[in-house]
Amino acid sequence: EYDTCNADYYLIWCDRTGGYQCQPFSKNSTLTEDIATSTLINSYDEERPYLKSITNKWTLNSDWLSFDEYQAYESIFTSPYTYLFDTKFNELTPVICTDKTWSEKTNKNTKKPFNLKITVTENRKQNILY
Repeated sequence: EYDTCNADYYLIWCDRTGGYQCQPFSKNSTLTEDIATSTLINSYDEERPYLKSITNKWTLNSDWLSFDEYQAYESIFTSPYTYLFDTKFNELTPVICTDKTWSEKTNKNTKKPFNLKITVTENRKQNILY
């Protein structure tokens, strides 16, 4: 089956049954870098960086979802293995879901269209030592 979705990012994860799911996140998605700096101070009290530690983080937004589709995304939050596929650079990155809460959507508590917004973080930091 051919997927005609032109999403920039796809999330691949292992669900509760041990099977893998792959779903597009085709709406507004953002990559941010958290940069931590460690510094040294010399005998003249001058400070300079000696280590930069960078963590990549993505905020992903899905398209509008049905109740059944939304339910299928719940296993992202409990998955031991999650990967982000970047279609622009053809890169697969191991990530961790940093969100802690998933709220069920039903006909009783949701009257308008909804999507899933999720934040994932690369599973390792990039360290630059000077």
